[in-house]
Amino acid sequence: MLSVEEFRAQRPREVLTARLLSIAAAVLWAPLAGYLYYPQSGLVALSLILYVFGAFGVAKGRKAGRTLAVVTLALTYVLLLPYCVLGFRDSYLNGPVYALTDICAVLLSATSLVLIYRPRSKRYFHLVTVARDHDT
Repeated sequence: MLSVEEFRAQRPREVLTARLLSIAAAVLWAPLAGYLYYPQSGLVALSLILYVFGAFGVAKGRKAGRTLAVVTLALTYVLLLPYCVLGFRDSYLNGPVYALTDICAVLLSATSLVLIYRPRSKRYFHLVTVARDHDT
């Protein structure tokens, strides 16, 4: 039986790509989070931080990291998805730019979400979990 580190050294490309896409989406969403009103911007910032934290857990093969990434991504979608449309109607000069940025971030994060549930990724999560249980 291989150890956890050996499985992580052979992690599928989908998992690494998903982590990079998640980080890129969070970076694209960061200016939009600052554009929101104060009470909502804190929640968006927290969800983005937890989303990136979950993305690193995904790369380590942790199911909890995958769950954290999915839940915080859902929260981020609820908070920021309306700006895909509302940004084009905004009277603010950069409203359409924020809308396009939001659309790009949504596409990147959705691709990341698909990648972490591909069969090779799911097998990787399973093997790491079994190896972690075997080591303890």
